[in-house]
Amino acid sequence: MAFATLVFIGLASAAIILTVQENTREKPRDTLLKAAAALGDVRTLTYSGTIGSTSQTLTGKLKVTKGGRAYGPVTWSGTSATLLAADGRVFLREPKSSLVGRMQVDTTDAALLPDGDYWGSIDPNELGLDFKGTLSPPAMAALMRRYAGLRTARSETTARGRKAIKISTSDVAFYISRTGGHELLRYESSYPKIAADVTAQPVSGGPATVADMTADMGRLGDAFDASRRAKVAAKVEFTSCGTFGRPCSVGVKVQPDPGTSGTARIRAYFRLASQRNGGGKVFGDCRADGDVPAGRTQQVQCTISGGEWAKHGSEYKTVWVYTAAFQLAIELQDVPRMERALADE
Repeated sequence: MAFATLVFIGLASAAIILTVQENTREKPRDTLLKAAAALGDVRTLTYSGTIGSTSQTLTGKLKVTKGGRAYGPVTWSGTSATLLAADGRVFLREPKSSLVGRMQVDTTDAALLPDGDYWGSIDPNELGLDFKGTLSPPAMAALMRRYAGLRTARSETTARGRKAIKISTSDVAFYISRTGGHELLRYESSYPKIAADVTAQPVSGGPATVADMTADMGRLGDAFDASRRAKVAAKVEFTSCGTFGRPCSVGVKVQPDPGTSGTARIRAYFRLASQRNGGGKVFGDCRADGDVPAGRTQQVQCTISGGEWAKHGSEYKTVWVYTAAFQLAIELQDVPRMERALADE
């Protein structure tokens, strides 16, 4: 074991000696086993860099919990987004333009969605990454223990601006701090393709370590299902509208995607305008949700009032209502269940 010694000279010429122990002569096997043990008290590992699979490459900063849930800002297919993966599902929060492109929504339907960022679910196979099995603290500890039993190369380097020991094979490299308790500083792998600095947050950090993930998990009730297409099953109609300019209710029958099993949440957007397909002067918008069994149709409706409709509706003899339907990703009761599962890790 090597030692670095710093000497401080006081005013009375007394010397105070501070000794810092480094892992410079430790066997790679022992270094990996100690680094794996250090992960036993870790709640999350944050990977800052590139994480990729055969189908996608993410660049950004992903936090992976000990239960395998992942969250953070990434660049996905050239678009800045926020990723949240939990309970076998993957969600992206991305700009409206990216979402409607992923869902292949036509321009007229897309116009009914307000501008902004939206959460949408994607097929986990599209990402092709097993966060729990490869990047969670327990998985990383298990990987280190496995490589501790293999022949590895050892060298001294730096990572995250700190002195580090690099222990590597042809397909993987672990960068472990030379001082400070065998901390994993960086991880590289050929498959999945990973090159990222690593920062650990201890269990003692409590709920604060996943507060950002919890907050966005609470918004997933509005996430669209990017892989399914709900449809408008009948002509949209006024369900009540006595006088133009006064509150008017509009409704339409909607149906889930043919590939749906069970019940689906469908959200319909409506627009009241002076021309067909929502064009011309826009008087107002509203939206309505419905829980619709697979293979069935169901009426959803909402009311447009106030705003431009109240100001100018009475000036028109003919108005048009346009609608578009979208399938939502999860049931509302799934959100608190996901939040509890995260809290219970």
